[in-house]
Amino acid sequence: MAAESKNLSQRLAKAIHVIPGGVLLFALIPLVICGYLGWYHYGAKKLDQALYALQLPQITLTAQPEWITGSVLDEVYRSKRLDKVNLLEPSASATIASAFETHPWVEKTSRVEKTQGGAVSVDVVYRRPLAMVKVVYYPVDEQGKRSPTPQEGFFPVDYKGVILPDAGFKQNQSLVRDYLLIDIDNLEHPSAQPGMPFNDIRVAEALKLVSYLEKNSDPKHLGIQWVHVRSDSRLTSLNPWLLELWSVDKHLVIWGHAPGQEGAGEESAERKLAKATTWLQTQRSTSASHSTLDLINVQASNNLPVSTKNN
Repeated sequence: MAAESKNLSQRLAKAIHVIPGGVLLFALIPLVICGYLGWYHYGAKKLDQALYALQLPQITLTAQPEWITGSVLDEVYRSKRLDKVNLLEPSASATIASAFETHPWVEKTSRVEKTQGGAVSVDVVYRRPLAMVKVVYYPVDEQGKRSPTPQEGFFPVDYKGVILPDAGFKQNQSLVRDYLLIDIDNLEHPSAQPGMPFNDIRVAEALKLVSYLEKNSDPKHLGIQWVHVRSDSRLTSLNPWLLELWSVDKHLVIWGHAPGQEGAGEESAERKLAKATTWLQTQRSTSASHSTLDLINVQASNNLPVSTKNN
């Protein structure tokens, strides 16, 4: 048996030498096989990537609202490396949707549609600034030394209290007062980044009132500029935070608790808004200044101190 195998090997080797270029052909066979396997596993993917990679001009994104500066599309495409997305992959749409939802100006992606020719249409819901939250911060110099003197700044937030990018507002400070301003005594600069919640219950309480006013009235028409949050020290109160409205001409409306959080004997938000609207219009028509309207139940507010906030 061993002799037969040896003879077969000898005959095969002799045949290879007889065939012109046989040795070279025999040597190339492993290379051809390896090349095919390499192409199958890697080359085809590279070709698909080159032919079907997502390109920036292929993407159509929901038009940006005027309050957003910069290009959300450009920022997401570059920061999330969407050029690596292969449109042939079943997960391409989900990858694209997730990428846009990481941007602080995007609340959610509602639709991603791939069409003929490699075009991709992306529909998103943008976040809208609802109010500006005033904070205090202590500047740090180049040596890392913190200044003992605090400064003021403003952070835009949406209705959920999510911090929004403030670049556009820093460039144009006059835009800040286009929104209601939330004032909380000694509220420091948040550690959260844009796209993350402010994470302060007082901000959340103020936003409940701001959202209510935005839906049911025109705060700017009424001249309201500030929502001030202060503690409710009364032992009978279950909600520890009281809200006040300050107009641009220094009229104060002690609103009470946030809509839906009213205490015993406290009027509804609807009745409060009606009274505040009539009162502010009257004060403005009579040129009165620095007046106060207390909308909390009289019996419950006998010991309630008047705010000393100065806008």
